[in-house]
Amino acid sequence: MVGLEHETAFVMVEGSSDLADELVAFAGLDAADLNNYYLVANYIACLEKFGLLAEVISEQPLFQ
Repeated sequence: MVGLEHETAFVMVEGSSDLADELVAFAGLDAADLNNYYLVANYIACLEKFGLLAEVISEQPLFQ
């Protein structure tokens, strides 16, 4: 079972932790999420799990 809440972008997955992690890796983070250490750490862990961390880091400019 997957639940999505449009206003807050909350995602709930029951029965598959891999699917939950894949959704986090795909969805990414917004500016507000970057202030939450747990969400950032979870996002990085999900990217590492699917081998996407290097790809995401290489797309970002070092200084803005």
